[in-house]
Amino acid sequence: MLDQMGNGMDATRGIMSGTMDRFKKVFEKKSNRKMCTLVMAFVVSFLIIYYLFR
Repeated sequence: MLDQMGNGMDATRGIMSGTMDRFKKVFEKKSNRKMCTLVMAFVVSFLIIYYLFR
């Protein structure tokens, strides 16, 4: 059981490292950074409004 969990953790680590590489590429350009900031602000405001009206 622990061996299977270790294999799952290794697979997840590989996926996360690929995702982090993509984020680094996106944040290298200022225009992409501004777009990501805008999207993150929209997501956070949506979550706040959702929890206020829930």
